[in-house]
Amino acid sequence: MGLKEHGRFIIDTQLFDEQIMVVTLIGGWNLQTAQQEIAQMKEHCQSSLDHAPWGAVADMREWELATPPVVAYFDANISWFVENNMRCMAVIPSMHMQKMVMNHLAHLVENTPFTMEYFEDIESSLSWVRKQLALNTN
Repeated sequence: MGLKEHGRFIIDTQLFDEQIMVVTLIGGWNLQTAQQEIAQMKEHCQSSLDHAPWGAVADMREWELATPPVVAYFDANISWFVENNMRCMAVIPSMHMQKMVMNHLAHLVENTPFTMEYFEDIESSLSWVRKQLALNTN
């Protein structure tokens, strides 16, 4: 019997027509939750987004962080997303530790076309992602 997922996530598909994936992270995560999130993100990417540059918004305001294996799992998967046309990520953190995790991820793909910025709300993060995608398609 496998371990039960802790925490949850929501992948909003409403902006896929704009090449934007919005992911909300909620609660404290274990590895099983991270594996489910990454698998669903990859599935959406392959079925809806990877034919052109796309961007992500990571809303972490309700995320209570995760176990160390989760961070390692994110590390192991960030390159896949960049290789599959993710060009930018807007992050909405609620605590400094979230920024540390995300800075580490960004460092792993620093010599790629990927860029990341921090925001305080969904509106400004979406505006920035739209601008970044416009730069990548012109």
